[in-house]
Amino acid sequence: MISGLFDRPGWTPEGRWSDDERLTLARAWRRGESLRDLAERHCRSIESVARQLQHQGAIDGATAHSMLNAALRPGGWDERAAA
Repeated sequence: MISGLFDRPGWTPEGRWSDDERLTLARAWRRGESLRDLAERHCRSIESVARQLQHQGAIDGATAHSMLNAALRPGGWDERAAA
């Protein structure tokens, strides 16, 4: 069996977020996991994770924008410290 990208829970070849993946993301976010950790776990970009959280109503647009700008800078940003 090939491991890695294709065996992550909820992965779909077209790149859409599955229901299971969205639920896993929301639970991990509520537990306090960072954007970077979530992006790595879901094999998604930081932007994709932030936009999905925004789509779910977990964060607003301004927060998503600020988090993305900061997360992409060297040293990143502790999203939870700013929330």
